[in-house]
Amino acid sequence: MMNLFEEDEAIYAFDSDALVTLERYYSDLSVFDALWQDLAWLSLAGRFKVIDFVYDEVVDSYKGDRGFLKSWLKKQRKYCFWETGEKAMILSQRVINENVRSGFLKPGKLIGERDEADPFLIGNAAVEGFIIVTKEKTTVSNKLPQVAAKYGARTIGIADFLKDRGFKLQRGT
Repeated sequence: MMNLFEEDEAIYAFDSDALVTLERYYSDLSVFDALWQDLAWLSLAGRFKVIDFVYDEVVDSYKGDRGFLKSWLKKQRKYCFWETGEKAMILSQRVINENVRSGFLKPGKLIGERDEADPFLIGNAAVEGFIIVTKEKTTVSNKLPQVAAKYGARTIGIADFLKDRGFKLQRGT
């Protein structure tokens, strides 16, 4: 018998850009309902995580019109919300300190009252073994995938996430 909650099952932590991209291109439920149902199932299974800093960026701080995404995340919050723990916080501070001049961090967020989510996403992923889902380029040295790899955190793009989950685009009859 197959165990739906095996230890080696991937746990995905989404970057805010990946979430916004999902909403922007995949929020038509008449076409992409299966995707959002799968995300909800992953959330219930403890395998879809939105860390506190990403949640704040998308739900509280994002200035654009993200009504669908904000509403969906608020409904899923009790299942997907992940609060950054002490070990992840310590590693996140190290990520910030070691990358402050690399172009990885946005200067406006460092000066302002809001924290940049990416270092905390890396800290949580490295400590908890989450796979980061992001839209950022994998080939640029100061982008999330390259910086995350330096700290042992794995990243995948949206297309790879969809492949991992078994999604295939097929024409209906």
